[in-house]
Amino acid sequence: NKIGFLGGVNWALLVAFVCQLFPSAAPSTLLRQFFYLYKSWKWPTEIRLCHPYEVEGMDARQWEAGRTQGEVCPIITPAYPCMNSSYTVSKYTLRIMLNEFSRGFERCKGAENEKSVSADNWGPLFKSHEFFLQYATYIVIKATCPEEDMLNRWSGWVEARIRRLLDELDRFSMNEIYPYPKRLAHDGVLVPADKVLDAGLDDGDEDSKEDGSDADAAANKDGSEQQGKELGDGAATTKKKRFGCYWYVGIKPHPINSVRQGSTIDMSSAVASWCATIKSWPERVDGMEVAVALTKWKDLPDDPDLFPEGRAAAKARHKWWVQRTKAENARVRQQVQGSIMVDEAAVAAEKAAVEAAGKEASSNADTGASPDKIAVKKEEQLEESEDEARASAVKDEVESDGEAVDKGEDAQNNIERMQQVLHKRAREEKEVTEASEKVRNVSTNFHELPRVPGIDTNRPVKLHISSGKA
Repeated sequence: NKIGFLGGVNWALLVAFVCQLFPSAAPSTLLRQFFYLYKSWKWPTEIRLCHPYEVEGMDARQWEAGRTQGEVCPIITPAYPCMNSSYTVSKYTLRIMLNEFSRGFERCKGAENEKSVSADNWGPLFKSHEFFLQYATYIVIKATCPEEDMLNRWSGWVEARIRRLLDELDRFSMNEIYPYPKRLAHDGVLVPADKVLDAGLDDGDEDSKEDGSDADAAANKDGSEQQGKELGDGAATTKKKRFGCYWYVGIKPHPINSVRQGSTIDMSSAVASWCATIKSWPERVDGMEVAVALTKWKDLPDDPDLFPEGRAAAKARHKWWVQRTKAENARVRQQVQGSIMVDEAAVAAEKAAVEAAGKEASSNADTGASPDKIAVKKEEQLEESEDEARASAVKDEVESDGEAVDKGEDAQNNIERMQQVLHKRAREEKEVTEASEKVRNVSTNFHELPRVPGIDTNRPVKLHISSGKA
């Protein structure tokens, strides 16, 4: 959960909270209510398993709502002292998880609506995410070390600060920022982005410039082995091998706001600032480097960790995702353009009404008509329009009654099926209403939360510490 998603403790607390709300529900119902509850939850309202409590003699600082800014998904631990276990979640990762909660709820509803229970019904719920298929552009982060035993500490430092890079990217009007939560090694796999990444590493590593070490870039060029043989053993001994790992971040520019910034979005200053912060680690030694680059989908490495069935098999699915993104962007542009047109039409209509009122006032002044006569005339026009509307409504009602009589026999044949559908909808609406009521009660005053057994939360607990030997 360094990247900004939830970890094992977070998921355990969420599951326990759902089990508290629905203690007698079946497993399938718990699974469905799990997705419904958290897709509908009013974040940043915190998730608690019990009421907060104090322990006398242990004056520890506990989590309080509103004390820390930027917490979008607080999940509070029940043990003293109560802390927020999900402080790393950002607004982008929360949006991703909310979308997944909604998708999981729809999959559960579809599986429960099936008449027979089988793996095919529940299989789509457990399908792996298509992260390396749905984006056209990715940000690649590479961390390298001269020694393999240093890589774990250095990569941990870099990984814990990727969230800061995402905060920097927030300034560039991105519609979606999706960090992949796992680091990848790409052992024995050609990485096309290394040509750019290693150039950035060489710019920051003067020692490698002096020694001429660029083993990774040379490995990515055709005929590198032959060049190594021609250099001889003496030159080969001067080369240094780098041990590295990679992280990927999928990005989607906003279809409206990104265009306003120009044809290109320059993120070089934000990336340079973040890299400088990473390199300010007090324990960093020479040779520990980090580089960031943009890459297209076609330049992703053909690694089984990215494409389990191969890159060629994933190409058609990637095209589907690209077409879907284009359709969504076009729909957003049409909605924005439509709202602008509606606003312009409203302004034009208001302007026309003002002009018409001015003309009517001037014509009345020219004809010398009294205000009382004008008011009577307007009332007569209004009554005539109301009479016409009532006559039209009566006519429509008579016609609809005639059509209903003609179709009465067909409706009688289907009445039993319609009643079954209505009963089913009523049951579903009742379940949704009960779940919403529970969510509302819990999110407002936590009335249904259990209290810690044996502890009165209205007064501090006296902790008795024995002075004798253990």
